[in-house]
Amino acid sequence: MTKNSRSTTNRSFQALLGAVAACVLVLLAIGGFKGYRDIKRARVREEAIESKIDEAELEVKRLENRIRALRDDPTSLERMARDQFNMVHPNDVIIMLPSGTEVTSEDVLSKEDPSEGMNLGS
Repeated sequence: MTKNSRSTTNRSFQALLGAVAACVLVLLAIGGFKGYRDIKRARVREEAIESKIDEAELEVKRLENRIRALRDDPTSLERMARDQFNMVHPNDVIIMLPSGTEVTSEDVLSKEDPSEGMNLGS
């Protein structure tokens, strides 16, 4: 082998080695970018899950407070029974109106006799 052919082979090897090194660096850069992107997605997903957990914990606390109020506070229990189940006390006066009829306080006040309830000394 001559000196000239050795230097050509050496240059070819160096060029090939440089090309392989450049390809390895490009692949590492692409892999690093993809890894960064995956980590960023995982963090966003983690934040969304933590937010849902916080909302669920608040709902649990709200429901626990409601259970406690219904167990320990008879007024809350009565209010719920009246609102949700239309329950009444035995002494309550119930006025049934035809459906679609709405009575306002102005209607009631306009029909009252102003002299009623003013009898002070009789």
